[in-house]
Amino acid sequence: MCGCPNQPNTYASHLRREPIEIPERELRPYVKMGAFEASTHILRGISYDIREQSWRWAADDAALRLRMPAASGVRFVMHFTIPEATFQRTGPVTSSVFVEGREIGSMRCDSPGSYYFDKPVPDGIVPAGTRAEVRIRSDKAWVDPVNNARLSLQMAEAGFVK
Repeated sequence: MCGCPNQPNTYASHLRREPIEIPERELRPYVKMGAFEASTHILRGISYDIREQSWRWAADDAALRLRMPAASGVRFVMHFTIPEATFQRTGPVTSSVFVEGREIGSMRCDSPGSYYFDKPVPDGIVPAGTRAEVRIRSDKAWVDPVNNARLSLQMAEAGFVK
């Protein structure tokens, strides 16, 4: 007779969280992954953990939000590494870069090591001073057995240069 009342379990309601909106004037056209503010430019697929104060893991499908510095004459550059440990499991990796959904180029990495991607961005793809989504797709990734993270590139820096 003194048992617990038969009431349904109650839980706190989930808070709705909106994505952080960064004013376009605060977006940078180029980011070094070791910088704290680089995290505000990450849309998906890039770790928020900074490694060795200079790089972050990127998955096989990663995206950044960057400010386009000009309407024409812009190049997208990216410095990254394919580490020996992941290369042993994946073999050669081809990474493709898309700006606002348009492929601007790809690079095949036939061995572990440091790589530099540098391709022109089609003129007028987005107006100068506005945000652009950059997507980096790699055809292979190593899946970490501890946390199931898909690891592809060690990204050091990326962005638009004039």
